[in-house]
Amino acid sequence: MNTKNIYKKLFLFLFLFAMVMVPARFAKADTIVLRDGRMYTEYDVTGDRRADMFSISMGNYQGYGEYKAVVVRVNGKKQVINGSRWDSFYDLDARLYKLKNRKTLLYIGAHGDNDHIYLNGLYEYKNGSWKRILNLNNCFGKYRQYERGDVISCSGNTLKVRHEVMTWSLGLCRVDYTYAYKSGKLKRTSTYGKLISQSIRGGGKYLKVKSNINVYKYCGSGKKLLTLRRGAKIRVEKWRVVNGKFYYQINCKGRRGWINGITKRNSVGNPQYSNVYYV
Repeated sequence: MNTKNIYKKLFLFLFLFAMVMVPARFAKADTIVLRDGRMYTEYDVTGDRRADMFSISMGNYQGYGEYKAVVVRVNGKKQVINGSRWDSFYDLDARLYKLKNRKTLLYIGAHGDNDHIYLNGLYEYKNGSWKRILNLNNCFGKYRQYERGDVISCSGNTLKVRHEVMTWSLGLCRVDYTYAYKSGKLKRTSTYGKLISQSIRGGGKYLKVKSNINVYKYCGSGKKLLTLRRGAKIRVEKWRVVNGKFYYQINCKGRRGWINGITKRNSVGNPQYSNVYYV
């Protein structure tokens, strides 16, 4: 046998042996940006501390460069994660996050028209398939028209997520929340959402009240602090979600209080503010 062929086969054997026997590690960082369609062989995604064969790609091609599903393969097993039956996308943002407790999370953001993300969430590999543990398309329920989210940092077992939400109360806002992986679940740990930005017509940082709004002393309290009259100017300071209900804190000439978030039923035809974009 040719000596060169012997060395080639020996090298291939040693490489495959190392992939099976050597525990996988994330090199240098806890975040790995994934490429559409590339096969990865150096990362542990199943949690057994062994390197897996892993890939992620767009699937269910609709023509004109648009897709309706994300296809994930782990060690030869194919899983199809479907998006909305009505919406399609044309770009895939996918990342792996390795936590301090050795859990590996998969972020998926499938971008479509108007920069919407129609398939958006964090997933964990459990019992042979990827399970969604945080739906970033639905963190604020009936208080928003649409929403999306992105992981902006990862440290230890904690992720910081920036939510972009078109709310029925405040229009388009960007707000940061912190999540931690505890007891097999990804839980929101920050009490308040930090408001990063808000789209206000004409710029500035003050909202103009369009119709009278009651302001309460405490979040979720029935004790009224004051009533904002039409034309009053307020600044939003932070958010809070309690038992699925949305509240936001405002500052009006130095007086701080809480306003109850409104839903579509209460907003259409009667928005709270006159200088906010609601679509």
